[in-house]
Formats: sequence, structure tokens, C-alpha cells
Amino acid sequence: MITQHKSQTHPSLLPLSIEGVLPAAKGQFELDLAAEWDASRDSSTIRNAMTSLPNRCRHCGRPVAGVGANTCNCRGKIEQVRFVSNPRNALLELFRCRCQDISISAALTKFVEVMTNIGLAHGCDVSWIEEQTRGLLPCLKGAARKWIIGICPAPFPEVGVLLAWFTNKTGEIRDGELLRQLSPEDTEAELAIIGTEVEPYFEKAMKTALDRARIQMAQVIPLGRKRVKIKKNRSTSDGRWTGTVFQDLIFAPSRNHFFDSG
Repeated sequence: MITQHKSQTHPSLLPLSIEGVLPAAKGQFELDLAAEWDASRDSSTIRNAMTSLPNRCRHCGRPVAGVGANTCNCRGKIEQVRFVSNPRNALLELFRCRCQDISISAALTKFVEVMTNIGLAHGCDVSWIEEQTRGLLPCLKGAARKWIIGICPAPFPEVGVLLAWFTNKTGEIRDGELLRQLSPEDTEAELAIIGTEVEPYFEKAMKTALDRARIQMAQVIPLGRKRVKIKKNRSTSDGRWTGTVFQDLIFAPSRNHFFDSG
């Protein structure tokens, strides 16, 4: 049975080479994440969810066409109002699917693999990998915010605000209110809620990725170096033989096997 050699490395003591790799790995994660959260693939779903509904009377709110007691029976000229179905539920369902896909995110898996390899090479443990991975949560929240705003029709993605129907829990929207926007303050409040909904999905996905990292690290025996005395016969200029010399050896602590470093 192999006993894993645990070693902890304080972030301030990490080699400069690691400090240079971390921003690059995080930057690559953001690029991969942006490709996974591409709003252009889902915007057509939202447009298709806005189907036309029967026109209604402006005065009584009942459909102007059809039969039965539920239709408009106002006397005189009827002023019709056009309604469309609210795409809010379709948007939230898409968002839930996006959040569920975090568990199979190739961007997250790739980042944890890179951090695991760095940890193995520099003696960092799983807690260090977890710390680096947890730092990705703001990036994920930012991607979710951009996706929610980006899925709205133009020009709202450029303005950076949500449409008013996002907070409308009814199943229909008046035509005149279809493009009404929320204030920047209300938009920020809604986006903050979106960010909190991402967190549990991220925690679950991170736990799965770290479990794989633990398995990978447990299968690797870390190597170390030790300076020991080794007696070797060596010829001097006058033909005599001597002596004890020092040599660096690579060893596996868990097995106490030594290998000549050359």
C-alpha cells in the first residue's frame, strides 16, 4: 500500500514560474467559458417563445374574437391591444440547463487538470488546487450575467440592462411593454440573484473535479532529494585511491528507494 506524501505550499512561497502560469490558465478558462456560454445559440429560442396571442379589448381586457362569455362585449368601437406570450419561463429554463451543464464543463475540467499537474510538480496539495479553482466563481458569475443580458434582443445587450418582462411573472405581455427596460439599479438587483443561483451548481461541479484530482494525486509518488555520503574509489594524481564523496540522490519517501540523480 502506497502512502501519499502530503505537502502544503503557502501561496507566498510559490515559485515565480507558478505565479506566471496561473494568470494564463485563468485567462484560458475565461475564453473557454465564454464559448460555452454563447448567448447567440439561445437567442432564437427566446424569440420563438414570443408567440402572438389573441388581441384583447383595451377597456375590458377580454379577447375581441371568439365565442362565449369570456369575449369582449363592449358596445361601440373596440380598441384592440396586441399581446404576446412572455418568454420569461423559457429563459429561466434555458438558464437552469446552462447551470446544470457546469458539472460537465470542459473549461472547468481542463483548469483543474492544469492545477493538478502544477500541484504535483511543485508539492502543492489538494487544498491549494481547491483555492485556485474557487477563485473561478466570479468568472462564472460574470459569464452568467453576460449570457442573461446577451440573450435579450438588440439594443439591450449593448445598453447592459434587462427587459421589464424578465420580472413579469404573468404569461403574457402587452405589445407596448415588450421593449420596456428595467432601470440600471433593478437590473443589477436581478443579476445579483442570478449570481447566487449559479453558486450551488459551481460547488457541486468543483467537488466532482477535486475528487478526480485527489485520485490522480494519490496515484503519484512525489520525489524528493537528499544529500548522502557515498564511498567511491577514486584515483588521484599520484595513483592513490580515496574517498568518501557527497552526491545528491532522488528518493521516493514512501518507499525509501533511492535513485542516482546523475
